[in-house]
Formats: sequence, C-alpha cells, structure tokens
Amino acid sequence: MQFSAFIMNGFGAPRLSELTECRAPEVEEPKNFLGSLVLNNLFAVRYPDPMKRLTLMFGRRADNAVREYRTGRELLLSYLQRLPQGNSHFLVAMRATTHFEHCIGSVCQANALLNRLIDVADARDPIEAPESQDCDHRLKCIWNRAKHFDEDIASTKRAAEDITAPVWLTNTGLSAETAVVTWKELHTVLSEHQKALKFLAEDMPQEFAKRQKDAGQIRNENT
Repeated sequence: MQFSAFIMNGFGAPRLSELTECRAPEVEEPKNFLGSLVLNNLFAVRYPDPMKRLTLMFGRRADNAVREYRTGRELLLSYLQRLPQGNSHFLVAMRATTHFEHCIGSVCQANALLNRLIDVADARDPIEAPESQDCDHRLKCIWNRAKHFDEDIASTKRAAEDITAPVWLTNTGLSAETAVVTWKELHTVLSEHQKALKFLAEDMPQEFAKRQKDAGQIRNENT
C-alpha cells in the first residue's frame, strides 16, 4: 500500500484512497413547500392535529435532507477536483461525509413521520407510501452506526484498533459495517419525499378547499 493511501485510510475513513469519482446525482434546491403548507393551512383548509404537526415536522426533515445532501455533494466534488494535484486535502472528504450522515439522519426521521402520516390520514385521501422499504432499512442501519458510534468507542468488547469511521463514502454510495446504499437509491428517496411533501403542502389542501366549495354550493342550491 502506498504511503498516501495508508495515511488516508488510517486517518480518514476505510477505502478513502479508492474514492475517485462522484456518482451522486445532482438534486435541485428544494422548493418552498413549507411556506405553501403554512399559507394553505391559513387560507385554504386547515389540517387537524396531529396531521398538521406531523406534516410540518416531515417537511422540515425532508427539506433538511436535501440541503445536507447538496452540501455534501458540493464538498465531495471540491475534494475530487483537487485530487489530481494530490490528496493532502482529504479532510474535505471527511466534511462531506458528515453532511451525508446528517442527510441520512433526516431521511430516516422523515420516513418515520411519513409512515405515521399514512396511519392518521383520511382513508379517502390516502398518502402514497414510497416503494423503498429495503432501502429505508439499509439507510436506518447506516444512520444507527453513526448515531451509536459513541457506544462503539466506549465498548470494551471492541479493541481500540478495530474502531473506524462509522460511515464512509465510495464511488457508488454510502457504506457502513452493517449496510450499503447507492447514490441512486438515496437520490430516489429524496425525490419521493419531495413528491410526498408537495402532495401534503399543496395538492391535498387545494383538493380539500375545492370539496368544501363544492359542498357549499350544493347546500346553497338545496336551500
């Protein structure tokens, strides 16, 4: 192993020396669906609690997941662009990893909130559940490794030399000791969350408002 690879993998993260390209798809700046949610609840139709609170919490985390992904991707690209000149800046890749860890944390919380929203939603207006349960499970496994890394450090069952970074980046995606998720899979989950948020913040309130208007017109016609 070359000395530079030894330094990068030893002080950085597992297989960091093999990180040579960015296959993470670009994600657009999230639209202001949270603003639409608030305005529609003020002037179109008001969601009852707990749906209102769950929707807002889901939106915040879906929004943050995209922003953390975008920041992580920008740092990853910055690291790779400078790689031909050397790898002494490898800590930039570590900063990118931290943002992707935060992205996954927000994704997992958004998944839990969306599942709860599906449970409380009116049966007449079902919220479509994303078809990514296997990926969601692997994302949670990765997040758990990052979230409980302090327990790995404190555990006397693991030798100090066996403690390594809880999450690391590869050309194909994000990895931990317990799971792997590709960039394409993570991008798909982020897109599904944005579609669900648009439905909750804009489409459903507008549909509710239209129903209320139509019901009022029917009542007026019958009186």
